Amino acid sequence: MFRSDCKALSFGEQLWYSRPFSPRRPTLLVNRQHYRLSAAQLTLQFGDDAGFHPQPQPPLLLGQPRVMECWQALSQREDRHLYLATLPGLDPLALIDQLNRGDGRPTRLVDRVISRAALYGNRDTPGLLSFNGLLLMPVEFLLERPAAWWPLRQALTRGYFQDDQGQQRRVECQLVLIGSSGEYDNLCGFDGDFGDVVELYGECQPELDIGVRGALPLWLSAVATLCAELCGRPLSLEAAQRLARHASRLVEHQQKLSLSWAEMTRLLKRLDSAGLDEVTVDEIERALNAQTRMHNALEESAHESIQEEMVLVQTQGEAVGQINGLTVVDYCGHSYGEPARITTTVHYGDGEVADIERKSELGGNIHAKGMMILSACLYRLFGRDAPLHLNANIVFEQSYQTIDGDSASLAEYCSLISAITDSPIAQNLALTGAVDQFGNVQAIGGINQKVEGFFRVCHSRGLTGNQGVILPTANARQLNLSGEVIRAVAENRFHLYQVDKVEQALELVCDIPLAEADNEGRYPENSLYGKVQLRLEQLVGSEDEHQTLWQRIRNRFGFS
Repeated sequence: MFRSDCKALSFGEQLWYSRPFSPRRPTLLVNRQHYRLSAAQLTLQFGDDAGFHPQPQPPLLLGQPRVMECWQALSQREDRHLYLATLPGLDPLALIDQLNRGDGRPTRLVDRVISRAALYGNRDTPGLLSFNGLLLMPVEFLLERPAAWWPLRQALTRGYFQDDQGQQRRVECQLVLIGSSGEYDNLCGFDGDFGDVVELYGECQPELDIGVRGALPLWLSAVATLCAELCGRPLSLEAAQRLARHASRLVEHQQKLSLSWAEMTRLLKRLDSAGLDEVTVDEIERALNAQTRMHNALEESAHESIQEEMVLVQTQGEAVGQINGLTVVDYCGHSYGEPARITTTVHYGDGEVADIERKSELGGNIHAKGMMILSACLYRLFGRDAPLHLNANIVFEQSYQTIDGDSASLAEYCSLISAITDSPIAQNLALTGAVDQFGNVQAIGGINQKVEGFFRVCHSRGLTGNQGVILPTANARQLNLSGEVIRAVAENRFHLYQVDKVEQALELVCDIPLAEADNEGRYPENSLYGKVQLRLEQLVGSEDEHQTLWQRIRNRFGFS
């Protein structure tokens, strides 16, 4: 039986039941301002010290004190060797060149898989170990032939080796292995004494903490230096600050900036090198937009499907058991967010909350874990003393690829409670967030892409002033949103809400104020959780007065 105030929207052969759009209530019952984020909280903010530093550092050395300390220790003793753990976006050879400028020691790069002959040499050609300088070896060449490690290990440990003539020769080189931290861990597992042979470990840092005084001006000066090297033009302060916002978005943190200089290099190479005028913020914006357009063909196609209602996403009105979740799609080095319709149905059963994605082998392990935690959260509140005589089915509608992650747990929980209580959910809101067994809302990844994905759908249909996104409070410091979203929030045409508990999210999407349980664990009947308790009692045919735990024990064992 359908609700009398619902209508069926026909899309091809599908029927989609929703309430007609209208103001949900003359007056909202929940104080939304308590949860609302201001426009100033949505991106990196600059203080009075956000200028260029008078004594800039080389970009590659900025934020790498651990590596610099290890390099200094390497230069102090000739029998030491170094493992340099690099990162994507950081050129290790250029970094070594910067580190070595003070000493000027000769370097030699190994560019192929090593062999015994290459290490020790022969009568006519000296081997790599006889090179008097820094021997730079990508660890991949060592891992491709692990057996070569053992003679190399022996030579480095002893400090000498025997050539093909049986003569003892001294190890002249200092080995610098270049790889990732994961490959270092693999080598330590392969040889338990690896850390004793290659005793120095320098790990490059991916980001710079600008909460430290003076760090932001150093980064701004470093990117200005890089701009001058690449296009021969000075960088304006406003343009440098725009690049800092982009770097902050890359690491998803308002107090940290990315040290991936390869990303900045690709961006700055798009600038016009002609002329002597300084680079403006408008040029940086155009370069960022051009870089996005190179990879966003799939994003445009997905948005077009939503606009043409091939993929159903509701951004107005109300619906029971239906909510807007948020997903992130990674494709060809480009990430974008798009909303996903999550629906829930409930019926009499044995307490199972079924994950249709998992049953159809379209859900990953982390998503399955999130569903189990969701079930545990429900049982914590309503299944302590007796099993739940209810089954639920939760699904991502129109999803035809593998889904993983637990960031939809909050939306799935709200959809489940809505289906149990037959309480409508506002479709003008989208949710993202993970939950734990105690109902705490936890941080998730891709927050900027998710917010902008839902905003784009709402904006293309026309902003109504009541649309927005609910997100974990822990993610607030990770926001670095586009100027279009920030302007809409500042003008109260779009809203962001932060929550710490699942009950706060339920309060926002259902517009029903929170209520506390009494000493016997009963919630008021007109509250959302009170309706859950009433529905569960109806499912077991118990509409009589609720019995306490002691009363149930007396009835079970026949105590008087």
